Amino acid sequence: MITEAEQKEFVEDTKWLHTHYDEILDKYNEQYIAIQHQSVLDSAKNIETLGDKLKKRNIKAQDVFIEYIKDRIH
Repeated sequence: MITEAEQKEFVEDTKWLHTHYDEILDKYNEQYIAIQHQSVLDSAKNIETLGDKLKKRNIKAQDVFIEYIKDRIH
């Protein structure tokens, strides 16, 4: 079950992503990114690789906000 603090963090990370989408798009286009505490922790071209990277850093995928970054025009 998600805590109120976790829900608040998810909302803040979502807002941060939307606010910074253009600069994130420039760096991470067509990649999955993991966001936590309003910063990008890691990225990868596929979700499995991102999961592996997070696991190596002892970060659980369910503890971060994961999003696929793609140009809004397409």
